[in-house]
Amino acid sequence: MIVLFPALAAMVIAQSSVMVDDFESISQWKATPSDGVTLNLSQDNGAHGKAIRLDFDFHGHGGYAVIHRDVKLSLPANYEFSFSIRGPAPVNNLEFKLVDPTGDNVWWSNTTGFVFPADWKTVTRKKRQIGFAWGPLGGGDMKNVAGIEFAITAGTGGTGTVWIDDLQLTPLEPDGPYTLTPNVTATSTAVGHEPAKAIDSNSATSWRSTTSTSQSLDIDFLKRREFGGLVLDWERGHRPSMYSVMSSIDGKRWTPLYATGGNKTGRDYLYLPESDARYLRVTSPGTSSRYIGLSE
Repeated sequence: MIVLFPALAAMVIAQSSVMVDDFESISQWKATPSDGVTLNLSQDNGAHGKAIRLDFDFHGHGGYAVIHRDVKLSLPANYEFSFSIRGPAPVNNLEFKLVDPTGDNVWWSNTTGFVFPADWKTVTRKKRQIGFAWGPLGGGDMKNVAGIEFAITAGTGGTGTVWIDDLQLTPLEPDGPYTLTPNVTATSTAVGHEPAKAIDSNSATSWRSTTSTSQSLDIDFLKRREFGGLVLDWERGHRPSMYSVMSSIDGKRWTPLYATGGNKTGRDYLYLPESDARYLRVTSPGTSSRYIGLSE
């Protein structure tokens, strides 16, 4: 059996994403660093086309390096922002901020100890991850955005370069329980042990491969959903010694979530916080037994 631990709630994309800024021009962005911090903006090659480049130097002390752009956005009831980021930079705090039309009220997502990736990585900030930061309103939901800011605040400090690209806003359906029946397929299937039996909540049934060679089990949830963990119950004696788990939103680009080797337990608890996908894939290079068997 495969059991998903839901996160706060299930969710799916309701509409197409809106490109807030593709950074083919950076003329609308302004650098506003704190005193004693140097921040230079330029345009460079991006994940797609061009990107904005931030070269910063904290000069051995604290502070922040902020870029700001005026926008005019009306936020849906549920949403997420996403952007691509990379850069050779020390571990610092990464802040994503939304400013209301008064300029006095700010909502933010503050990731302390952010490790800047060497290669392009998509970072997503959902509505529930963007909380009220400060201002006379004192709280509530952000509805109209007049300004967007990215801030690198001193954790380690130091000097570094960061590139940002593809800032998008995606409307989402309201949070709610998952009620669909996933579609499950596999590279091979033994008679009477169809892939769907790995998620039928019956430990007496199972999916079995026809051989011990490389195999994959794919789950299509039919819509994007959130989950925080995964439990796999293997048939006794038919657990692969090595396997990996990957996820995908579109079925084309896959993100590694977990990999193991040498474990012989019958049940695996996989801690996968903040996972968000439509597709899951469990794949193994093979097993020493006659077949791979996944009960629940």
